[in-house]
Amino acid sequence: MRVSYLGAEHMLENVLPIDDVRSLARSRSRTHESKTVSSALSEEYLSAGWKADRKNKRTTRFIKPKSHGTYLEDRVWLLLYRTGFQNLSGHGGAKLILNPKDSNSPVNQIDVVGIDEEVALAIECKSSEKFAKRPQFQEELAKHAMMRQRFANSVTSQYPSEHKRKVGIVMFLSKISLSDNDRKRASEQNVVLFDEGDLAYYEALVDHLGPAAKYQFLADVMPGQSIPELAIRIPAIRSKIGP
Repeated sequence: MRVSYLGAEHMLENVLPIDDVRSLARSRSRTHESKTVSSALSEEYLSAGWKADRKNKRTTRFIKPKSHGTYLEDRVWLLLYRTGFQNLSGHGGAKLILNPKDSNSPVNQIDVVGIDEEVALAIECKSSEKFAKRPQFQEELAKHAMMRQRFANSVTSQYPSEHKRKVGIVMFLSKISLSDNDRKRASEQNVVLFDEGDLAYYEALVDHLGPAAKYQFLADVMPGQSIPELAIRIPAIRSKIGP
């Protein structure tokens, strides 16, 4: 249960109980975006790449495929939703306010956050339209890694638990080429990297096992770490699913 608190050094915003994100889950499960606007704006939307889907008396519903970045974030968020995390970031991601007492305080945006009784995950999603190197990756990696303690402190203060939570700092990457040095730096900073193939594997695992797929996912996020409250109740053997 979330509690408010005063005098904290950091604060996490836009993280909601799972019961409050059911409608968001429906929109995130779609491969397209949709908007219903006045039909007078039709030409404007058509020229911007939208497609007319349904015309009403005065309005028109337009659709277009989600951007690759939005689609990746939605898939990662849905993975956490389908594996039963009790609290999830809302639309636009979570916000980590560094100094709640200061109205001009810097804010770190986190693409996807999942919190339950045993673990808390802060996930960044980075993607490219075409497979390519990402020159700014190490800067993004360092920024994400640096917020670990602030994120952990905020979760502990705002979401008290009977258990000592494990914190995972994760990045999901799509069509991004990393060097050996990039991967070494991520390992040194204890940031777990997954690619689109990993995401597809976990999605398939959820299709087959439902929320129980969470155990394999967390075993990969936190290799070698013991989470007694999440003792694996089924054999989880990583292998290819399907033909």
